[in-house]
Amino acid sequence: MEHKNFTYSVKSRYNGTVYYICSHFRSASSPARLIIKSSGAIEEVGEHACVRESETVIEATEEMREVLEALATTDMSVAPSAVWKAAIRHLHRKHGENTSLRYLPRHRARWTHCRTG
Repeated sequence: MEHKNFTYSVKSRYNGTVYYICSHFRSASSPARLIIKSSGAIEEVGEHACVRESETVIEATEEMREVLEALATTDMSVAPSAVWKAAIRHLHRKHGENTSLRYLPRHRARWTHCRTG
């Protein structure tokens, strides 16, 4: 989950309320939390200790789309998740590991029904 250029991970869920923790909590001891209530209200708790030196975010969605297309058409036997990871690695090598990039989200496949026989 991204909110105001910070990335959060789900910590817990309770009665329709989702509690998030800053993704850099362990490495930077960032006490920032995000609470999204069932009504849709967002509550920010704590300050971020993980603020990066560079606040610029590079818009790389179109570039990632081109990289994904090129990688996917070269070898059709590679799993989509591996192609997505390779595209992210390519963008980080090009722009630098510590650069903030805005790129296409990874959508996971969902099975709703599996026919047997």
